[in-house]
Amino acid sequence: MLSSSRSLLLNRSFVRFPLLRGISTTTSRSYNPTAITTRQFGLDGTYATALYKSAIKKSTTDKVALELTQLAKLIQNDIRLCQKLDDIQNVSDINDRIKLLENLLNKNNVEMDYPIRKLLKTLATNKSLTLIPKISNKYNLLL
Repeated sequence: MLSSSRSLLLNRSFVRFPLLRGISTTTSRSYNPTAITTRQFGLDGTYATALYKSAIKKSTTDKVALELTQLAKLIQNDIRLCQKLDDIQNVSDINDRIKLLENLLNKNNVEMDYPIRKLLKTLATNKSLTLIPKISNKYNLLL
């Protein structure tokens, strides 16, 4: 008789604890403003996600989207600019690549905020400047 009452007691506690545990874990989650609901894949998706997170932290997502879209259109419409970006990627020294990119953007009167400039320096360092139109498309999907 003692063992049956003990098993009944164990069964009751088993029923209670999962319910309480479920309630306690659902209320402890905190809000994360940089959490991204849409995941982007590929190298261009990785760059777009990093740019999006940086823009969220600085509260400039719309401005970054506008600047990135303008830059992508400029690259797609100007064949010479696209060829010059390819030439910049073939330069062996990283600092020379960054200087050439800045000179090229200054000649075309392209003004950009800090997140875009940082992205372009990273792209120049990694020889990925031709990904700018794809990054722009992926970034706009994240908005």
